[in-house]
Amino acid sequence: MVCHIKNLIEGIAAAMHFRSEDDPQAQELAALIADKGPQAALAQISGLDANSEVVSEAVNRL
Repeated sequence: MVCHIKNLIEGIAAAMHFRSEDDPQAQELAALIADKGPQAALAQISGLDANSEVVSEAVNRL
């Protein structure tokens, strides 16, 4: 996988892992992940296929 794609995946995983009571978007994302699971949540917010390599790699880094 190309280096910039790996960096993007790291950033996605970090954003999905971020939690803050002071950040409404972080709370919304955490609720979506809790409700649908990380793979379906990422697919929903990104528009990527849930079975894509990028989604799978990002979820595996959580």
